[in-house]
Amino acid sequence: MKQIIHKLSEPFPHLVVENMYNEEELELIWEELNFLTKPHKFSINDPGTAKDSQGNFKSQSKSIILENIYSEKIISNILLINRKLFMGGYLRLFSQISPQCKSILQQNFDITKIRYYENEIEYLPHVDIYNYTCITFFHKNPKSFSGGELYFPEFSYSFNCDNNNTILFPSCIVHSSKSVLMNSNLNYTGEGKYSMMQFLKLV
Repeated sequence: MKQIIHKLSEPFPHLVVENMYNEEELELIWEELNFLTKPHKFSINDPGTAKDSQGNFKSQSKSIILENIYSEKIISNILLINRKLFMGGYLRLFSQISPQCKSILQQNFDITKIRYYENEIEYLPHVDIYNYTCITFFHKNPKSFSGGELYFPEFSYSFNCDNNNTILFPSCIVHSSKSVLMNSNLNYTGEGKYSMMQFLKLV
């Protein structure tokens, strides 16, 4: 499983990593995702979900903040493995894209949220209330849905949600998740799209 890294300055600074995690890491991540994928474990419209001007949530997808359910990070496979973002040199690579990206090296706080999409669920355009957003996508193979692309409407730019691919970008860039169209009507079988979001900020 070869990892390929793209440092991109257009249409906005972003880092793309194909095959972010190796096979052993993926096995541990999926062990936890399978454990978490039950309707009573994920919450709909968590407080961090963006709202429109009328106070309506911009997505009906369900999510879970891992730091809220694990008193010790070491218990979570995902919270241990996704330290790779910070220890693998990826932030340094992102900081090289443009002078404005150098501040990523000063970020000292992050949280991890898992969001699950299926059956025509989308996320309308929004910005995140952090400094940098890193999203890694996961789905089972063979893929059981179409759509679900990460879309940046201000730039008419799409990023496919291919399994184990990561994108890192400034949180102030407006982005959305296009509707996930399942091949059949499946509810919480884990056949949909997972987004693992790591939000970075300076405190």
